[in-house]
Amino acid sequence: MKKTKLGVFIVGAVFVALLIGSVAAFGFGNGFMKSNATASEKKAFRDDIKTAIENNDFATWKSLMESQLTQENFNALVEGHTNMTEAKDLRAQIKTALENGDTETAENLREQMHELMPEKAKAYGIGYGKMKHGFNSDENESD
Repeated sequence: MKKTKLGVFIVGAVFVALLIGSVAAFGFGNGFMKSNATASEKKAFRDDIKTAIENNDFATWKSLMESQLTQENFNALVEGHTNMTEAKDLRAQIKTALENGDTETAENLREQMHELMPEKAKAYGIGYGKMKHGFNSDENESD
């Protein structure tokens, strides 16, 4: 009997950890929520989700989650997924071009990456001078 209770507890704990991780990973209230929501609305939503989970209140959690199931949010998720897939492909092409010493192609691809995801450009060292040897500023030569 103790082993059964322990097993149920462990499965439950893993489920809650995965659930909280997925909320963090998918950004509920940070991108999944309608983009025109204010920062305070997003924070309130995240807090409500957290409270529902902590209180083991499935009905409230379900209601909050269902409120996010809109065509607008689905379209945003599809667009984000498409952009990330394209960005991954561009990064691989940039790496190949740099490995082959083709800095002109790498620069053109870098510009495409910047157009695709301008908000992520700084994280990849994109849009800040010519890329010579890699993604990190430590690897790039100054002009």
